[in-house]
Amino acid sequence: MIATGNGSGIRWMCTVAMCLVSLQSTGAQGEEHPRLWELLKKYAQTQDSFKSFIYKADLFQKSNLSFKNWMGRGKGLKGTFTRYQDVEYRYDGDRFRDIHKKWGDLNTYLNRPRAEARRVSFLWDGNFFVTSFGHRAKIMTNKKEAKLVADRMVKTSFGWMNGSISGTGQRVDAFLTKHARKAVVRKEPEIINGAKCYLVEAKTPEGDIKVWFDSLHGFNVAQMEFRRTPKHKVEPVGTLSIVVTIDKFMQINGVWIPIEGQKKAHGQQLNGDHFSRLVTTKRRDILLNPDHDALGSFLIDDIEEGARVSWREGFVPVSVRDTWKDGNVVDKNGRVVLEVSRDRAPSPKAKPPKIDKE
Repeated sequence: MIATGNGSGIRWMCTVAMCLVSLQSTGAQGEEHPRLWELLKKYAQTQDSFKSFIYKADLFQKSNLSFKNWMGRGKGLKGTFTRYQDVEYRYDGDRFRDIHKKWGDLNTYLNRPRAEARRVSFLWDGNFFVTSFGHRAKIMTNKKEAKLVADRMVKTSFGWMNGSISGTGQRVDAFLTKHARKAVVRKEPEIINGAKCYLVEAKTPEGDIKVWFDSLHGFNVAQMEFRRTPKHKVEPVGTLSIVVTIDKFMQINGVWIPIEGQKKAHGQQLNGDHFSRLVTTKRRDILLNPDHDALGSFLIDDIEEGARVSWREGFVPVSVRDTWKDGNVVDKNGRVVLEVSRDRAPSPKAKPPKIDKE
């Protein structure tokens, strides 16, 4: 991401400009037409204005799945599944929290009613990655591994609305800069939802991509298509098609934010496993640049006293039968085996910042 207004931001933009020297921008002579690096710069500036926030969202997901070995469990999964989620996201550019309630078809538990919604919390506090179900919890203590899990979840949870490409783990500007040997800005802008949008097309070893940058709404991604085939030789080998459409933006404190969008994905592997999925998201109650520390956004405060805890240094469990007590993990003898210690409660005087909707 660009850190605007300082030396690192300037160096980053110089790197982008040099990397994109060989990328092509088409347009009639004399016509004012943005170059690719200009589009990416404006897009990045908007994204970097939206990297610390709190917001809630309503999610809907419908999946058609056919897998012979679902998640490596030795059992197949086939059918159409519909899921609903009520989510709250907190993010400061590094630390991350996802608290959600979900109902509907939850894998083998079908038609769970909203009144019995399952509550789950995911937290990366800069030291631990914690998954909490209230009465039980999982803690990952290896910072490197925990950070990787957190970054992956950020991109899959809400990053796709901001231009992260599912299946690559990269934001569109970084993806084009790194992988596009040749990219084209199409001569004629297209109108999407009343806004002039500039279409960029590129073929890369990772997949072929089309991106429409919205000139009316901060050069956010208004639409994106990403396609991968066996010729790209990316594991798992097969086909992957993703289409993202942003249906509505809102300007908050001078920043254009995507607030409604949908993602359609279809994939098929060479072994015949396949899926198709529709995800829709509606964001609400958006706070930009809140005081996360004062609000206690990333405190480990979502585990019930006496909850069963499993914890691991990496992906291999160290213990699966310990207990949560007074903010730490203790064994059956009451000895602290993992010191977590919640630092402090949020300040009672902390208030969310005022939002000016323009």
